[in-house]
Amino acid sequence: MTTEPAAQTVRVEARAKVNLYLHVTGRRDDGYHLLDSLVVFPRVGDTIEVEPAGPAEPPARSTTAVIARRQSRRSNPVPQDLDRHAASRLAMTVPHPPSSPHSLRRSTSAVDPRDKPGGDEPGVSRARRAASRLAMTVPHPPSSPHLLRRSTSSMDPRDKPGGDEPGVRGGGATREAVLASSAASVHGDPELSLTVSGPFAGDVPAGADNLVLRAARLLAEAAGVPARARIHLVKRLPVASGIGGGSADAAATLQALARLWRLDPDTVELPALALRLGADVPMCLAARPVFVGGIGEEIAPAPRLPAFSLLLANPGVAVATPSVFAARRGGFSAPCRFSEPPADARALAELLSRAGNDLAEPAEGLAPEIADVLAALEAQPGALLSRMSGSGATCFALFASQGEAEAARGALAAQHPHWWLAAAPAG
Repeated sequence: MTTEPAAQTVRVEARAKVNLYLHVTGRRDDGYHLLDSLVVFPRVGDTIEVEPAGPAEPPARSTTAVIARRQSRRSNPVPQDLDRHAASRLAMTVPHPPSSPHSLRRSTSAVDPRDKPGGDEPGVSRARRAASRLAMTVPHPPSSPHLLRRSTSSMDPRDKPGGDEPGVRGGGATREAVLASSAASVHGDPELSLTVSGPFAGDVPAGADNLVLRAARLLAEAAGVPARARIHLVKRLPVASGIGGGSADAAATLQALARLWRLDPDTVELPALALRLGADVPMCLAARPVFVGGIGEEIAPAPRLPAFSLLLANPGVAVATPSVFAARRGGFSAPCRFSEPPADARALAELLSRAGNDLAEPAEGLAPEIADVLAALEAQPGALLSRMSGSGATCFALFASQGEAEAARGALAAQHPHWWLAAAPAG
């Protein structure tokens, strides 16, 4: 996890978590499984931006995401007074109603009441009303458990830092693709707001289980400060995919807000707060190669790893972690840690080949597409190892060089245009 110097806006990169191996070593009396895993964080992920909250405004009552293609803008011109960011970002106020932590389906509730005939609502800006009207013109993609396709046109500039992100292909969508979410009635606190953009913005839960908002409230409570901030999430990682996207976002939120609020690290223990948010959040807070034990709270530095790159591939399937553990059968595995630094990527792959992912078999039973992804990765020239990460469905192949990973990404993108693919250095 990387951060920029403290300023009015604090930005933290929330990198993907990849389990190079994952063994289930036991089970506690309370039902939680004990794990042994080597985790790395390749240079691909989401971004969290936080800034001070402005003057209190009347709470908005809708959630709207708009990423419109050029053709949509031609046929539905944007009103001249529309603020560009209001049209391109997902406005999400702090919601209270409960929702699933892995909610993928879009809400189909009524249109924002501010758009109904009968006059303007006092205190609502023309830009915000215009953004709501524009959202209603964008066609909705089918709602399904599959991951949304990526759009790279008309995207908020923050979704593509420095231009097109190298080595990433999202779900095979063309540059003219369209993403949108319908309006949803919510209730929230105007002092703590969350906006979301990016190719997977529509899959981010909008309820009380949203990990970013939970992290913000938890940190404010622990520090004894008001929970006041504007938070923006650029969602590039697919949800429920075994690479810790939500956990990384929560960890990045803790770090960003701790800097924004100038909290004393001696008085607020971020690792302890991270564990309260989820078993994967502490390792994402570390964001460096580590061995993980217990239920995720035991973190130990890994030996120095050589330079290598990973190609991540997801077939467009979301897999719920509890379902994978529930489907698991059989005994437990021994830890598989090593202490000597591997000499190169090939030596690392050899060490990892002695381990595995104990969740792969039950995950494949729930999502047979995982087996196809693993076979496709294994067949790529230069692939030293292929394996599933976490509870799936994202899989990876390990390469000695970024060039080999990029070449494999290009080949798979041509063969499987609807897969999410990302090639990135990890060593």
